[in-house]
Amino acid sequence: MKKSDLYLVSLKIFGLYLFIRFIINLKDFLFLVIGNTVLNDEPINIWFFGGLAFTAVVELGIGYILIFKTESVINKISGSSPFATLSVDRTALLEVAIAILSIVLITYSAAELLSYFVESTYFHDHKESEYLVLDRKKPVFYAAFKLVAGIFLLFNTRHFSNLIIKLGERSDRNVK
Repeated sequence: MKKSDLYLVSLKIFGLYLFIRFIINLKDFLFLVIGNTVLNDEPINIWFFGGLAFTAVVELGIGYILIFKTESVINKISGSSPFATLSVDRTALLEVAIAILSIVLITYSAAELLSYFVESTYFHDHKESEYLVLDRKKPVFYAAFKLVAGIFLLFNTRHFSNLIIKLGERSDRNVK
């Protein structure tokens, strides 16, 4: 088994997950649009439905890239040795696991941040002083922290996998 095979399977599974999320969001979007136009005479809140449609399109785009353009994603993620064969080396498996975790972190936190920025840009019915309350800032900072942590993990997968292995060996020595 090659390192790229593990990336390939993992990214395709995550791409299928995002494609299923796209179908669920598309169903919700169509249900809300049809329900709103049939049952409600008021004008449709285009920003709300636009946000749902945008989320669905982003999930479809990322899912498409992960399913059909996996090789180019693998080359960007793994860098120098994507086709190295995997033995039962714990460091390589941890490296792949950390890379996948960081990709999931980046994907979800980027979407979360984008939705907060869209909300703050297009929904102007709140007062400025009300928007700057600490309770409204927390989710934005948390999503930004997750995005930065995901990017940091992605660029330092080898370092963190070696660190985890060393800590594990040290705790194994202490137990014996």
